[in-house]
Amino acid sequence: MSSIKSLALSHNPLGGSIPKSIGKLRELEILDLEDSGLSGNIPEELGDAETLTKINISKNKLSGNIPEKVLNLKKLEEFDVSRNRLRGRIPPHKAMFPISAFVGNRGLCGPPLPPCKLRYR
Repeated sequence: MSSIKSLALSHNPLGGSIPKSIGKLRELEILDLEDSGLSGNIPEELGDAETLTKINISKNKLSGNIPEKVLNLKKLEEFDVSRNRLRGRIPPHKAMFPISAFVGNRGLCGPPLPPCKLRYR
């Protein structure tokens, strides 16, 4: 299983949370779990899958913060967490992700979204 390069299970009624063990897939390049009924937090362990170039976990019920380790994966080119229930400041990141990658999360703030209010500073 550790040699999986693409995990595309979007538009399936998976439910539950994103398994932390996905971070152990050392050759994983694409993670596409869009619109799969997922909830819970984005596991920081996803940041251990250092070959990820695309993460699409949009249109779920994910909550909590975006882990800095995940957003700053060196090879990450595409990232979409839009239309979830995420909150907090978007971690500083070097890659350029469009605003559309973060919209639909009422509690998210910081570039490229509007600035955070004092409670997130």
